[in-house]
Amino acid sequence: MRCRAATAGLLLALLACGEVAPLGKRPQSDQFLTMERLTAIAAPGSTQVSILERWGAPLVATRDGRAMAYLALTTVDRTILTLAVVIPFWQETSVTYFQVRGIWFDAEGKVIQTRLWEGHNGPYGGNPYGSYALPTQAHVLRWLQDNTPGAAGR
Repeated sequence: MRCRAATAGLLLALLACGEVAPLGKRPQSDQFLTMERLTAIAAPGSTQVSILERWGAPLVATRDGRAMAYLALTTVDRTILTLAVVIPFWQETSVTYFQVRGIWFDAEGKVIQTRLWEGHNGPYGGNPYGSYALPTQAHVLRWLQDNTPGAAGR
């Protein structure tokens, strides 16, 4: 009986502890694009050469050159709510928001797909490859590969 009570208490404590996502919306920044804007800049059929001329060298590209990504960052002070056994604590900290712009090309070097990956380096930040972390080049490369058109069936 005591073991059940201890287990229930531990489970309750674990459920009641943890950090909540930073409070507030992602900051408005000229560095971040909407999906509509990305699609207009890298419209289907645009050439890889025109993208490189406009934005320069990407953060990362796949070996075959059929996908590449650019990274935008902005840092702001945010409040993070932490619950410790249902007692709230607020902590001011700097949170860096990121936006990865992925562009995929066909065999002729023409855009076939664009995608955005957005998040931050706080709790529940949206980086499945490394929690509390901004995406590294390895993370972005894996994201490009995971989102290659037709990759879901591989």
